[in-house]
Amino acid sequence: MTAIVSIVAAAAAAAAAQGIRTHVGVGGGLTAPRGDYQSDVTGEGFKSGWQGIGFVDFDVLRSRVVLRVNATYGRNGSNDQLTADLTTRFGTSAEQHTRVLGGSVNVMYAFGAVGPVTPYLLGGIGIYSVGLTETSSVSTRDTALTKLGWDGGGGVRYGVGRAAVFLEARYFKVARVLDEGAIITGRFSTSTAFRCNRSA
Repeated sequence: MTAIVSIVAAAAAAAAAQGIRTHVGVGGGLTAPRGDYQSDVTGEGFKSGWQGIGFVDFDVLRSRVVLRVNATYGRNGSNDQLTADLTTRFGTSAEQHTRVLGGSVNVMYAFGAVGPVTPYLLGGIGIYSVGLTETSSVSTRDTALTKLGWDGGGGVRYGVGRAAVFLEARYFKVARVLDEGAIITGRFSTSTAFRCNRSA
């Protein structure tokens, strides 16, 4: 993680030297699983969860295209059916949760502004560590895989001086089935984020 922060900081400094504006932001929101990740044929799956986001935007004056580098962490817990089946299997209270930690690069296209409001679309790819933790009163088992993923969506940006507030929705997918049977097919997320200019 320290290496990632150092690389992003170095990239931001280099961009500023080339006349590219950089903006640093943070945000968070809710995630809603879709497909078998939400519920398979047995009803087992995962419920809505949360995510945190950190990002750096790189843009050139008078350009509608922005390059965004993201770091994301999110977590979703087992739904009622999966929790009940795990409790029956172990004979004691048990549950599972998934977590997604990764970084991605997005290309953002901003449409014409209407006053301080600018709508945009974005999409990109990244590398993600997808983990599954199974916990009961007698044991804890943890597994993780690192895979390629993609995301796409859109939002609106509300500018306030040198800062901006974002409302954003995305669909995210990592095409991989964990060995334990938890299928990470996709999830929909909504986020609120804030960014400020790091360079003029």
